[in-house]
Amino acid sequence: MKVTIIHSNGRKENTWEITQMFRYQLSKYQKIEFKEHDLSSEFPYFCTGCHNCFLHGEQTCPHFQKLQPI
Repeated sequence: MKVTIIHSNGRKENTWEITQMFRYQLSKYQKIEFKEHDLSSEFPYFCTGCHNCFLHGEQTCPHFQKLQPI
């Protein structure tokens, strides 16, 4: 199974701790490939609210190149 974890804050506090507990518990039952993304470092831009992604597809987002890996 593959699981993607998306963090939106660079601090490693409560949410990060819960995520680590979740990873540990989930891994006890089966082999899991985790992929993590930290939006605060990988994606330093805020959404502009242009709605291009909804209206014309993800590739029309002004930040598409940065978001592509996610």
